[in-house]
Amino acid sequence: MKERRFEILDHTADAAIRAHGSNAAELFENAARGMFSLMFDLSEIPGTELRVIKVEASTPEDLLVSWLKELLFLFETEHMAFGEFRVSSLVMPGGPQQGTLVGEAMGGPCAGLVRLGAAVKAVTYHGLRIERAPSGRWQVDIVFDV
Repeated sequence: MKERRFEILDHTADAAIRAHGSNAAELFENAARGMFSLMFDLSEIPGTELRVIKVEASTPEDLLVSWLKELLFLFETEHMAFGEFRVSSLVMPGGPQQGTLVGEAMGGPCAGLVRLGAAVKAVTYHGLRIERAPSGRWQVDIVFDV
């Protein structure tokens, strides 16, 4: 049985997903997939352009939000949609040590893509907590302003 990458959750006013991963890097990749799936059919996004993203933060939640915010920044400023993600380096924060993430996003221009839902405007901290599920897999619920 194939493990779920993410699922869309019911939310009264905004949009929300639950991302899963066998490790933290996979969790971050799947959170990005989930975010873009709220707006586009991921299979329709061309994989013609690569963007490298580097972020750092002092908590795991801040690191995840920084990663997703950078992707949204590229969506808003360069009109890019992304469908594939790879975290090549991830150091989770701990104690005084800053966490760092280096990842890649493959995608292409939004022009011509059919929009499935409203554009994601922001990643929120509402109820955001990265945790290990009883199965041992990682998971996080993320609410987005739309």
